Amino acid sequence: MRTSFYIPLCFLLASSLFGQAILVKVVDDVTGSLVEGAEVTAIYDNPASPKRYDEQIKQTDEEGEVRFNGIGTLGASLRVNRNGYYGFGVTNAEHFRYSSKELKGGVEEIINLRPVIEPIALYAKRTESKTYQSGRVPVPVVNDWCGYDLGMGDWVAPHGNGKVADFLLRFDREFVRFEKKRTPLDVRRKAIRGKYERLGKEFTEEVFKLEAGDWDIRLEIAFPGEKEGLIRVEDKFNPHSVLRMPHLAPEKGYAPDYTYSLKTYGESAWNQTDDVGFFLRTRVVLDEDGEIESANYAKVYGDFKIEQDGDLSFWYYFNPEVNDRNLEFDPDQNLFPEDTLGTSSFYLP
Repeated sequence: MRTSFYIPLCFLLASSLFGQAILVKVVDDVTGSLVEGAEVTAIYDNPASPKRYDEQIKQTDEEGEVRFNGIGTLGASLRVNRNGYYGFGVTNAEHFRYSSKELKGGVEEIINLRPVIEPIALYAKRTESKTYQSGRVPVPVVNDWCGYDLGMGDWVAPHGNGKVADFLLRFDREFVRFEKKRTPLDVRRKAIRGKYERLGKEFTEEVFKLEAGDWDIRLEIAFPGEKEGLIRVEDKFNPHSVLRMPHLAPEKGYAPDYTYSLKTYGESAWNQTDDVGFFLRTRVVLDEDGEIESANYAKVYGDFKIEQDGDLSFWYYFNPEVNDRNLEFDPDQNLFPEDTLGTSSFYLP
């Protein structure tokens, strides 16, 4: 998160005369207190330099600050580590980098480090559609609701072995036209038919439309119970932190549904991102006054991603403990059995 704070004039003048200055203030994301003794690394990228990369490592002072100066004609990257905190800009998180234009005249940065508080065992699963074929989750029906059980990691019966619908999905699509390409349609049809024959799969005109067509797609997310829902997280989603979302799911603010309206073509094609997340509240039980007596909580990293063939992917963590809003995952304690598809290599808390 980039936030302004006062930079002494002499610091900016020194930056313009002798290099490109970076002033960093490190703050505890939960308490708001200044973090002293954090190790901050600034790496200036300068091809004209004999070393190419000028790596400078310093520690924050009692004010949580540290200053760097260098020349980064191709920019500079920044990372922060501190015992008891999740790393920022380090491996397992997105790298944090300035362009040469951003460095011009000096920059300042407030970095919110998320503390390690109470990592716990959770159900954690990744359902990737293309990269991880073994973990793919095709939507079982088109234009009808189907439920997904986060604790079982499967669709609810009759489409799978799930028992509790933590949320509901409805997927629909509409064919618009065939993609505009130089290759004639009959040549593309022949190539796709050949591919399916090699794979031992049936080729149909519907298959050809899915492979070669432009589509409008709609994915609706809803919940079966009252006061269940989800919260889309953007401002507090930090892809540069190893812990990308806050430790606890919020108590309030859950919406009962969410809809994606997507296109596979044009400038707004696939307008989904990994730099957001969701908190979910599920399995809600109400007391006689209509207040929440118990609930379970989950989080999702990134958008729910859907393709025109119904291939769905999402990355989630589910806490089975009733009324426990803690979603700080211990990667060594995945509650799914080791051989469960989509659960290997979970490295983000």
